Amino acid sequence: MPFGEDAKTLYRTRSSEKLLQGLEQMTSVHASGIVYGPNGVGKSYLINQFLRALSPKSYLSVVLSHSTLAGSGLLRMLSHLLGKAPRFRREDNICALAAAFEELQPLWPVIILQEAQNLGADALEEFRLLSLYNNEKTQAPFSFILFGDEALLPKLMLKINAPVITRLGYGFKVSPLSYDECKGYLQSRLEEASIFSEPFEPAVIDMLIEACAGVPRLLNHLAGRSLQAAAMDNQQRISSAHFEQALQSMPWLSREHQSSANNKPKQ
Repeated sequence: MPFGEDAKTLYRTRSSEKLLQGLEQMTSVHASGIVYGPNGVGKSYLINQFLRALSPKSYLSVVLSHSTLAGSGLLRMLSHLLGKAPRFRREDNICALAAAFEELQPLWPVIILQEAQNLGADALEEFRLLSLYNNEKTQAPFSFILFGDEALLPKLMLKINAPVITRLGYGFKVSPLSYDECKGYLQSRLEEASIFSEPFEPAVIDMLIEACAGVPRLLNHLAGRSLQAAAMDNQQRISSAHFEQALQSMPWLSREHQSSANNKPKQ
């Protein structure tokens, strides 16, 4: 099924290739950083592609997705993911993590924190302090990458998070797709489902791209609903009427689309 959640391949653009290359280069020198961008632009796919590219002979990757954890909860979760039994006392978990980092050598830990814009200041500070556990070394015993939406950078820029900023070596932004990239994305998803003839009327492609503002996840949903509307109508060609039906089934998009249309300058 095209435009489903189980796409097997990442649609690669020049910017996504550059970002992946940058992540690999920064990780090779054991740097930590952030990757941020709007919801739905493909950060999760980028994470998966990046982790797959890491050599298991050189790196051990850990992904933390529960970003609402407080500092103590984050330590317990990380202990569990690194094979250490979580303890009740904070200091016991810190000792367990220090031992885990030593035991992992020569593997280099790469810790991914998803939805990092939700992390509290205490969790961020706990993570920073953990990177300083060995005073004899100036470098942290692991690399960490904060993945988040557009709220991540402004949050990190707050004065309370200034110490965390000093531990970061890079920041990469994931942007929505351009018009041509959206067309290529639609085509790639159709071909992945072995659909090689164009099912969309030309005007519908433009309407899809405009309504989704270059966000692949929204493009998946709206294109999928349009296909379903055409199937219900026993039509192989997806018309503007089918697109409108799909748009009405996603009222959050319908409102934005109508607002955009109303704000267009009149000819």
